Amino acid sequence: MGPEEDPISIFLVISGSRGQRMLFRYPFQETSVSYGKSINSPQRIKSISEDIFQNPYRLNTQSSSNQESTKNQSVLNGGSIYGFSDSELASLMAPKSILCDQKFELKIGHVKLIGYPVQVRTDGTCSGFQDLLELESLDNDVMINMVNVVMAIHANVDATVASHYQNICMMLGKALRHEEKRVRYLSNQHEIMVMEIDRIEDLPESEQNVHERTLAKSQLAKDIVSAFQSMCDYGIVNINVNGWLGLNYCFPHKIHKAEIRNTMIDTSKFNTYIRRIKPYHTLLLTDDDDNEHEENEIANLIKILPPDASPVLHRLITLSRPVKNFQTLCQDADISLPQIFQIVAHLIYWGKCIVIYPLAESNIYVLAESVPTEIDSKCSEEFTKKFPEQSLHNVFQKFSFPLTLGDYRNPLCNDKHVEHAQIVTWLLKKRLIKQLHTFVYMVPMAAIDLERDSEIDPVEQRNTFFQRFQLKGTGDKTIFDAFPVAMQLSIISVSYLVERDDMLFFLRMTKYFDGEHHLENIMYFENVSRSKLIICIDKFRSILITVQHQDAATVQLA
Repeated sequence: MGPEEDPISIFLVISGSRGQRMLFRYPFQETSVSYGKSINSPQRIKSISEDIFQNPYRLNTQSSSNQESTKNQSVLNGGSIYGFSDSELASLMAPKSILCDQKFELKIGHVKLIGYPVQVRTDGTCSGFQDLLELESLDNDVMINMVNVVMAIHANVDATVASHYQNICMMLGKALRHEEKRVRYLSNQHEIMVMEIDRIEDLPESEQNVHERTLAKSQLAKDIVSAFQSMCDYGIVNINVNGWLGLNYCFPHKIHKAEIRNTMIDTSKFNTYIRRIKPYHTLLLTDDDDNEHEENEIANLIKILPPDASPVLHRLITLSRPVKNFQTLCQDADISLPQIFQIVAHLIYWGKCIVIYPLAESNIYVLAESVPTEIDSKCSEEFTKKFPEQSLHNVFQKFSFPLTLGDYRNPLCNDKHVEHAQIVTWLLKKRLIKQLHTFVYMVPMAAIDLERDSEIDPVEQRNTFFQRFQLKGTGDKTIFDAFPVAMQLSIISVSYLVERDDMLFFLRMTKYFDGEHHLENIMYFENVSRSKLIICIDKFRSILITVQHQDAATVQLA
């Protein structure tokens, strides 16, 4: 996710018995812009007339790129909204009650304002704690009817990304309404913010940044700034409104950014990715980068879970290991497989784990396409910090060609086996290596080879084949008859080199020889050993082709 997808600003606007008002905005804007220029000031009128309402028939003296830059400058300056005072923006962001409790969107030039205005009171009624203080509120306080948390984003931001920002605005607005009805939290924060606005008139001009002063006094302003910075930096919002109501949100376009390629991932593929997970996969926690021990990583992830997190989630995280598949975890943690898949999908969505095939000696790994090979790269520094006696580039050299984990872990260095497994695990977390799986295709022999081997009549060949392998009246004969004639003749041509058990096993496995199933997939669903599959592929190698590439379930949302 680049800067274009990050929000530009965030605003807090209310509307009540004394009209609409902007209580807070972040990032801060210079006071001269916010309060010094009114909408009728000569400077403002000149700016608008020159930058926005240009005569379409006048002679163009600027290039198209310069015109585009001028348009942007009329709305954006230094990464914030420019040319509109707080009162003007408040008027734009405070819709009538009929437009409340629905999505709000307004485009100004190259900036789009999105929000979700929430009606705090309906028809002047209130509930909860406010019933006891209604008369006092009417006499002394502003009656807050509507609150709107608004974000300014670039107008060309993807609609899916914009919807996530709109969701967080809705959650913040509804949380404020809840706390207002419970303990008048919004009214109390409103008093603090207005008090700072009133004090600005008595301060020197150099100190007249009302929003900066509000941030120092208001807890609500601090929560808004915390949410804004978190979504820009990490893609996760985790705040407690009024220290009571938890608000957690994940921005998948930020979380699932490809670290090496630095591109935004299409989150619409998430559900398709989840459906590819199988019981023979496992999860690899990615929340830790610097911890030396796996136990510390698990403890850190459990520490950041919300207080009301399910005990099942705690149990699954505690018992997870890179060598345990989901089937084993199902038995160890006493959790059903569907529930495990739901929890894993949740962890993947929040960027806390990835799905891998469990570590095994036969696993084949190779370098990813875009690994950072610079000597002073960030990955190299992190690797040296975690494994002081190892060199990342030496490891890259070993995995520059496909290499099994068993070959990487030198049998003569038993004391290094644990460290080598940790290195492979770290490389998988960083997406620096990828696992290759073997897929099998069944291909008929060339026509010239079939003609050379078929001196006997094809019908007589079929009958001899059925008699030798005793296929008549069995399901295996049905499998054989379903093949095209060329494939049948190819199988017959190699049948003289194998025994009956080998042929029957081959026929049962042919449904997987379509290039869609790798060996580990076949091993799990047919409950066969790897060695038996390898022997079968070797005996029928004249009509079987093997290729190696990644499993679709372990390609992280790419």
